[in-house]
Amino acid sequence: MRNPETAIATCLSRLESLIQSVGRLQKAHISRDSDPSSERSFREIRLAKAAIEADYEVLKSKLNEVRAVLGDDEQRAKSHRRQVLMEKVFTR
Repeated sequence: MRNPETAIATCLSRLESLIQSVGRLQKAHISRDSDPSSERSFREIRLAKAAIEADYEVLKSKLNEVRAVLGDDEQRAKSHRRQVLMEKVFTR
């Protein structure tokens, strides 16, 4: 992906999902404290943990894409400044 705005929108969406998953995980742990043998609590904990891990991986990937795009833009700007300086120096 070469569009940082799309990557940022995806990151914000995944952060919202991550917050919801953390809430589910907290509720499941509270439920498990009241009934340690509850299979439903175990299942909720596993599902929330898997959702958190998936969101984390997507966030990491998208943020790396944004970093790469910003790095490319920075390199282009440096190259352009260097070229302008060279033209100024060698045209005199």
